[in-house]
Amino acid sequence: RITDYIDACNDVLGEAPYGWKFVYFPDTTQYGAYTFLMKFKDDGRLDMRWDGNEDATESSYSFNTSQGPVLSFDSYSLLHRLADPNPDVAGGKAGIGYKGEFEFIIRDVAQSKDSIYFLTKKDKLPVVLVHAKQEDWDRLDECYLMARRFEVNYDAPFYHYLRIGDQTAFLFYSQKLRMAYVAYEESATKTVAIKLPWSLTPDGLKLSKPVPFAGVTFS
Repeated sequence: RITDYIDACNDVLGEAPYGWKFVYFPDTTQYGAYTFLMKFKDDGRLDMRWDGNEDATESSYSFNTSQGPVLSFDSYSLLHRLADPNPDVAGGKAGIGYKGEFEFIIRDVAQSKDSIYFLTKKDKLPVVLVHAKQEDWDRLDECYLMARRFEVNYDAPFYHYLRIGDQTAFLFYSQKLRMAYVAYEESATKTVAIKLPWSLTPDGLKLSKPVPFAGVTFS
């Protein structure tokens, strides 16, 4: 059964016309998502880009049976930066980085072959690889430009306010952690505070869950 999962995964990795898209939340309680684009090759190598910056890497991948069928990104790549214990590499915490992982347990391959479902090996978090589109690669540069529009001075908090009618919500976001914090008064005695991870898109920041406020739901 383990071998069947590995074979099924390996068979479809190279079949995606535009590679694979991986929106990865390493820890939704502390960090938001990074989006990776990958193209797997028959020789156990893959090309990778991400929305963290304009870097690209070529690295290796393999399969093992250490905890069932496991896809392992072997050599150092952009994905490894989220696990790098050196804070100078990507700004993560010393010793743990962003709690990123680079080994994933294969759970299932969609019958349509356009999605592969995994659990992270250590924390058992569900993650998924989906077929990328040509647009994902073409618009990656727009993600970098969008990120620059949201750059902040870390010496001073960067606050926003959203007003709808006579109601006002407070918003603070961390670009480094990719987390957003929304707070508003629901009544004279109750304040609602929401902490959400976000991912970067060419059109702005996308919250992991929609936020309802003043009769409007926004992401």
